[in-house]
Amino acid sequence: MIFNPLSENSDIKLDNLISILGVTEDVDIAKCKLYLETAGDVIKEIRQYPFVEEKYSTLQVQMAVELFNKQGIEGQLSHSENGISRSFASTFISKHLLDQITPRVKSVYEDLSQIPMPLRRF
Repeated sequence: MIFNPLSENSDIKLDNLISILGVTEDVDIAKCKLYLETAGDVIKEIRQYPFVEEKYSTLQVQMAVELFNKQGIEGQLSHSENGISRSFASTFISKHLLDQITPRVKSVYEDLSQIPMPLRRF
């Protein structure tokens, strides 16, 4: 297991999410935890990093809010009622939120000594 120096931040994110959504029921709090974890997993996957970095904490909460608000209408392609029109992208999290995550690139070499000699420039 990799040490996460920001794990104490999880309670703050959960409290923020609960406040934003106005959640009071235990069932909804459990859903908040799940959506916060799901949003974190998406960020970690895109970043290729073992934990959500501090700079993505607010984004993680925003993604969890979106997931919570879409529950029951996941994958809806189109809906129009009383002048309100809904249409969702093919992803379960909006592209404008996903675009805020900068992918992290890993090197195929663990350290510089593994780089083949013809490729070294030093």
